[in-house]
Amino acid sequence: MKIPIAQALDLDLVGSYTLNADDGTRNANSASFDILHAPADHLTWATQPTTNTVAGVDLVPSVEVRDAFENVVTTGAASTALITLSINTQPGGATLAGDLDINAVAGVATWTGTEALDLDLV
Repeated sequence: MKIPIAQALDLDLVGSYTLNADDGTRNANSASFDILHAPADHLTWATQPTTNTVAGVDLVPSVEVRDAFENVVTTGAASTALITLSINTQPGGATLAGDLDINAVAGVATWTGTEALDLDLV
């Protein structure tokens, strides 16, 4: 007798679920269960700096810590990671000023006017 290989099932979106089993005549619902985020995998821009921002005006970007399935990582050490912004490309000579480093809260690092993040040149 050959034992069949188990079929894998997975859910990749964080949330609460129930499953239903149905054979065409009978059905049964599972108990409710939660899917949690996977380990942190990458950062994603939730709010990009806006185009045509005037030099010296506060930038208010938001960056999220996400798992490989694009869920925000809301718990664990990565959910409070220190996120650092720097200039990646520029025409030359600009300085990024303000609070360049902030800790994420529940996986989200949001700069506001309080952090006064700005570029000094166009």
